[in-house]
Amino acid sequence: SKVFLSGVHVSSLHIDEASNEALWDACRELGQASREVNLRLADSALVKLVRDRFEDLTMFETKIGVAWYMSHLGLFAMRGPNEH
Repeated sequence: SKVFLSGVHVSSLHIDEASNEALWDACRELGQASREVNLRLADSALVKLVRDRFEDLTMFETKIGVAWYMSHLGLFAMRGPNEH
C-alpha cells in the first residue's frame, strides 16, 4: 500500500524488529563479502597504487549497521530510470 502525505515532514522511521531481521538475512552475504574485500585490500600492496576510492559497504557488515542504515536512510526514495 502507498501513503500519500501533503505538507507533512517525516523525520524518522520506526523499523519493526522483524523487518530488521529480514533485512539482515537479505544483506548478510553482502556484509561478509564486504568484510572479506576490506581484509584483502588491507593486505594488498597494489591497493596503495590505486587512486580511486572503493565503495564503502561497511554498513552491511553487522546487523546493527544495516538497521542503522535503514532507519537513517530509509526515508530517501530510490528512483529508477523510468520514475520521475
